[in-house]
Amino acid sequence: MDSWHPLQTTNCLPHSHTTPILSAWQLYRTWVPIFRGRTAEERVQAATQVVAVLQTLEQAFKKCSKGKPFFGGDSLGLMDVVLGGHLGWLYSTEAICGVKVVDATKTPLLAGGVGTAVLRAGRCEGADSGRGQACGV
Repeated sequence: MDSWHPLQTTNCLPHSHTTPILSAWQLYRTWVPIFRGRTAEERVQAATQVVAVLQTLEQAFKKCSKGKPFFGGDSLGLMDVVLGGHLGWLYSTEAICGVKVVDATKTPLLAGGVGTAVLRAGRCEGADSGRGQACGV
């Protein structure tokens, strides 16, 4: 193998899991430009791309979770951990850059459902304090 790319691993997964994994990678790729934006307009433009990816993840979560608290159903899985690892940063983007990317009106399942479940599963201390305290699983 000459090089490795994170999307190469998706061919071994069931199709229903491909969209969330690809979207998680896109989430990171679209989120970083918010911090690189030099003007508020550039940051807002980048944030709209993040929101679009979150909406795709919202649909994937709705389909994969089948009404349960996690992507895989009743138990915490890889996608929940990946998204959960991003949630703190996504929420803090508003405080750091002045741009809100997690909006409960646009992605209610991710903002309330999976977010709350992952934070509870990770036993996060002070997650609501807005001080960016670390979570430990």
